Amino acid sequence: MGCPFCATGQAGLRRQLRTDEVIAQIVAVRALLRGGAAVGHMPGVPDHITNVVFMGMGEPLANLDVTVAAIRWLIDPEGFGLSARGVTVSTIGLVPGIHRLARLQVPITLAVSLHAPTDELRDQLVPINRQHPLGELLAACDAYVASTSRRMTFEYVLIDGVNADVAHARQLVTLLSPRRTHVNLIPMNPTPAVAWVAPSVAAQRRFAAVLEAGGLTATIRHNRGTNIDAACGQLYANYQVASGRRLPAAERVLPLTLTAGGSAP
Repeated sequence: MGCPFCATGQAGLRRQLRTDEVIAQIVAVRALLRGGAAVGHMPGVPDHITNVVFMGMGEPLANLDVTVAAIRWLIDPEGFGLSARGVTVSTIGLVPGIHRLARLQVPITLAVSLHAPTDELRDQLVPINRQHPLGELLAACDAYVASTSRRMTFEYVLIDGVNADVAHARQLVTLLSPRRTHVNLIPMNPTPAVAWVAPSVAAQRRFAAVLEAGGLTATIRHNRGTNIDAACGQLYANYQVASGRRLPAAERVLPLTLTAGGSAP
């Protein structure tokens, strides 16, 4: 989707996964869990799959037919038999896809990657916002909630000097209130492709406190896999930029940082 802070997204599209390839991932993990291979050295890991998240390398709603088919298989008692509430689909905000999920009337969790409280900033951080601006996106989210009675989750990556000031938090409260929502705050993970970094822990907590004071529920994600470049936004980064060059979308980092009031990398 070309978001400049996400090294994964800057790698470009190779091809779409097929339904069987999506399902095969779940079947393979289930077999590992049942056999104990994936549990041996990880205390607290269950011996079965409890939830499935469509998130990471790819935009699920850009591959909508496959995503819908996989969801149907996951929740079918004669398929995987998972509770619909155990399925989460994360999207950057493809409005037609959100409306289609709403029409399914299946109460999965929908997580929208917001990352900015205004159209001006989101146009730069999330390019799809130029096609589906915040007003249109939130209207689709409201329709989804009305159809499924599920609480919305919004994801927000915190980037120092770009979108993580107290003023941004107040704008976010204004944008999302009075909706019943949860905001998942994600500190920016470092990658060799992008010079941006997460704000300090104190700044992250201040941001969350403003949201809570404004009536929103907020948590700060504890990122896992950072040490092997497997955290949110890091996948594929080192392979692509081992030579030290930046990925194409990252070339926008310098002007955006200056525009947003941060220090130049």
